Amino acid sequence: MIRLAYGDAAYIPLCRAAYAAWRQLEEESGETLLTITGGLDLAFGEVPSWRATQAAMVQARVPHEVLDRDEIKQHFPQFSLPDGAQGLLQSEGGVLHADRCLAQLASSARRHGVVLREGEDVLAITPSAQGIELMTSQGTCSVGRLVTAAGAATAVILRRLGLDLPLTMSKEQVAFFRPKDPVLHGPGRLPIFILHLGGVLLSSGFPHLREEGLKLMIENKRPAHDGDDRPDPELVARLEAQVGRILPGLEPKAFGVETCRYTLTPDEDFIIDRHPGHKHIAIVSACSGHGFKFGALFGEAVADLVTNRPPRITLDPFRIDRPALTQSHAASHGINIRRKTS
Repeated sequence: MIRLAYGDAAYIPLCRAAYAAWRQLEEESGETLLTITGGLDLAFGEVPSWRATQAAMVQARVPHEVLDRDEIKQHFPQFSLPDGAQGLLQSEGGVLHADRCLAQLASSARRHGVVLREGEDVLAITPSAQGIELMTSQGTCSVGRLVTAAGAATAVILRRLGLDLPLTMSKEQVAFFRPKDPVLHGPGRLPIFILHLGGVLLSSGFPHLREEGLKLMIENKRPAHDGDDRPDPELVARLEAQVGRILPGLEPKAFGVETCRYTLTPDEDFIIDRHPGHKHIAIVSACSGHGFKFGALFGEAVADLVTNRPPRITLDPFRIDRPALTQSHAASHGINIRRKTS
């Protein structure tokens, strides 16, 4: 998902810049990477994260509509919502086609001289005053600067470099549901949507795009066990129950489930900074479930960072020495109130 409906107004300028970065890559590649669907944030009653999203959009002057239950039904008859439901409708919400985005980012990098060595494990990183030596499954090489963007492997790699950060890996999963009327649930009729559940979790869904069905999820945010990629039947059952309650136009049983990982910081903000002990190593990760939409934008910022140019966006919120990362994980876990994920 990419959207301007964010629970933290500080992210909205970055979102706007991210739209421009993806559009630039679309123009360069000639391929559609972003489909605008509109975005709908839903809440059943008064939910703090929904109210924070509304306040952030007002603060950042994002055009949007506030809808009551009857107005939501008028706009989107696909939903069956309880009394007291309310929605925030934002016209610029949309979907990034992740496979196409990754392919075109790689193609663009190659066109600009990057050599991609895929399927090559990094076994050791040895920094020195002169540079960094990498030991990989294919041998060793020496480099002057290094960017580590290792996703769920970030904590392990950083411990090898003398950093022990309070990162949590959670197992998340999406499920797919077939629509009874595909046209009614397509991107021209149904927006991306987020249901604010209360507390720290969200549920989200996509219209019927390229897959056989609609992709939906309920966040988990519980620590994952190494090697456990099995679907969680409890989460599937919760999602099927939710579909039965609010999306009667979908078949009530999921026909497919996929799992993935979130790498979470305590405040759910990213890490984009230099290693405090090795300034020629940059760390980019811990995207906390909401980083992909910024990929094209942050790539430019990191390139500036490692070539000693001032990035055109501020990276101060993503410093590695901020309190949420320097305090203990237990003490800082309660910071998570701004609902940035998905």
